[in-house]
Amino acid sequence: MEYATTDVALDQLLLDPNNYRFFDMDEYSEVAKNRYHEGGVQDRTEHLIKIDGKEELRVLKESIETNGYVP
Repeated sequence: MEYATTDVALDQLLLDPNNYRFFDMDEYSEVAKNRYHEGGVQDRTEHLIKIDGKEELRVLKESIETNGYVP
């Protein structure tokens, strides 16, 4: 399967605040899907990514940096 590539700015993407990688973090709490777009929710999700020292998130970040977003 082939995907068309499109360049988008990072501020056009929404981070998933309910990413399963966050579930075991003390600061995680579930967010309703209709709130994903809110600035505070996105800021908090970015914070969770930054404080998480898990290898899997580091690998995910590096993959996106190297390969771009893959749907």
